[in-house]
Amino acid sequence: MKKFAEANFSTEEIIGFSDYMHAYLSFNAMVPGTIEQWVVIWDCKDMPISQLPASSIASLVEHGTYAWKQRNGLGFFINFHWLARFLWKIFQSFLDQFQVETNLVLGADYHEDFDRIIGLENIQEMYGGARPNVKEGEFYPP
Repeated sequence: MKKFAEANFSTEEIIGFSDYMHAYLSFNAMVPGTIEQWVVIWDCKDMPISQLPASSIASLVEHGTYAWKQRNGLGFFINFHWLARFLWKIFQSFLDQFQVETNLVLGADYHEDFDRIIGLENIQEMYGGARPNVKEGEFYPP
């Protein structure tokens, strides 16, 4: 997330990227009846709270709720600053229960949640799991 924030994209560019990624995954990675949702991990390690693009995140969540409903199975926001986690607790009162349950905002103590929900055998080593890390440039969409 830090690299994303440092790139200084506009909210429209972030939403455009999100739409492209969602469309790519929907048409190339989804298997009807087998794989219909995904888990997204937003890592905010070493990111000062002052750099969190709060308005862009809010716009992205709002857009995604309408444009890509039921595709994001679960969103993990990890290594979040304590103040951002506090603000999230307040912000939750404005969201529906489904959005709250499918977006987990956690500090550095996220490993137990990963193991319980996803299984560490499915998580990259950099997040405390058993899978090898994806190297720079190996991300998709290609």
